[in-house]
Parts: sequence; C-alpha cells; structure tokens
Amino acid sequence: MVIDTKKNSIFIFILMVSLIFLFSCQPSLTVTKETISDISQDNITVNSQLPPANTPLPSGQEPQPSSPQFSTQCTDGWVCLTSTQKLHRLANCSFAERENCKFGCFNDSCKPAPVCTSGFKCKNKLEKGYQLEDCSWISRTKCNFGCQDAVCVPESNVTDAPSDSGTASPAPPAAPSYPMIAVGERKVITVGEKEHNLSIYLLEPDQVKLQLDVFKSEWILEGGNYTFGSAGVTFTIKGIFFQSFEGGKREVTYEVK
Repeated sequence: MVIDTKKNSIFIFILMVSLIFLFSCQPSLTVTKETISDISQDNITVNSQLPPANTPLPSGQEPQPSSPQFSTQCTDGWVCLTSTQKLHRLANCSFAERENCKFGCFNDSCKPAPVCTSGFKCKNKLEKGYQLEDCSWISRTKCNFGCQDAVCVPESNVTDAPSDSGTASPAPPAAPSYPMIAVGERKVITVGEKEHNLSIYLLEPDQVKLQLDVFKSEWILEGGNYTFGSAGVTFTIKGIFFQSFEGGKREVTYEVK
C-alpha cells in the first residue's frame, strides 16, 4: 500500500505542474498570436506598397531618384539674344555662332525680308526712285517741284501763290521739254536732212537700249548718252519711266544731237 500511495502522489504532482504550466503559458500564446496577426497585416500593407528588393520594374518605367536632380542640359538650337541678333545655343548651354537679323529677331528666328511690288514710285514728296522686291531703292532722282504718280512734276506745272501784296511773283522760266518714246512705238526723226527710224529695243528700270534703223545701242543709263557712229547721231537719255505692273508706263525722254 505504501508503494501505491507514492505513485499516486507523484502522478498528482505531475498533473498539477502540467496544469499550472498550461494555464501560465496560455496568455503568452494568445498575445503571440495577436502580435503575429498584427505583424502579418503590417507586412501585407507594406509589401503591397513597396516591391521586394531586386524586383525588376515594369517595362518602360524609370526608377525615381531619391533626391532632386537639376539638369544642366539645353536644347540645341538658335535663340534670340536681342531684337536684332540671335545666337546658336549648344546642348551644354554654351553659345557658339552669332548672327545679326537685318529685319529683327522674333520667335528665335530672323524675320524674313519684306516683299514690295517692284517699279518706279515716289519715295517721298521730293524724290522718285525704283523700288525692288526687297523694298530697297535704286535709281533715286530728286524732284525739285515734287513727285506725283512716280514722275517728277515739271516746273511748268507749278503755280505760284499770290504774295501778301496781292501781286503774283513772276513765273520762273519753263523747264525744257524733251521728246518721249514708249516701248513698242516707232518714231521718224530727222537729223540734218536724213530721216531715221527710232524705237526702244530693250528697257529696264534703270537703263535702256535704243534702235536706230537697224543699229542697236549699248545699255544707256539715265543721264547717259550713246552715239550711233554710222549715222553720226548722239542720244542723251533724260528720263526713264518703268512701271512693272501691267499697263504701267514704260517710256524714256531723250535729247538728240
């Protein structure tokens, strides 16, 4: 009987220790599960936002820098430096060529030259000239008595205003008038006792070629002259009138000796 009592005591002791251990560990196990659950949830949230290390990015996606990056690159091309000058800026933001813009710089480009209708015109009230398509002028002539319809007003057309005394000032002597010939016209002129056929062979805004009978002159500028040696006749060109538009005036005035 003594032996049985000892066995029972040992069994009861082991049972009590097991129960005490079991109940003392139960809270710790509960906390551990909750903690593990919370950590798992946090890991799921974090993992859903950040890819694991060494995970390749989707095609075409560039990695974002961890700190701001400041580029020192420029677009290679021309830029307006001032309203009349442009510069060639390189990709490294330095400058190379420089170019002046005659008609101004706008939108990083030189403005194109203006386009004018070519022909003889009054440049101002006292000057006529031939204006080219780039709006520049050649063959400029002063008009002492004014310019009208691309022609210098002759002195004879100028009327004097009455003076304060009520008497008109004497009229100035009339300017000499010269014969005129137009393109396509043929004139018969008499030099000495011989008649000659005169026409315009070629006419340009600032020069003309005359034809006398079958002979043709060289180019003659306004104010210049040419002598036909075969006939002994000299022509001096007093004025050239060339309007480029259709139906415009194309004729010259001349003096013959």
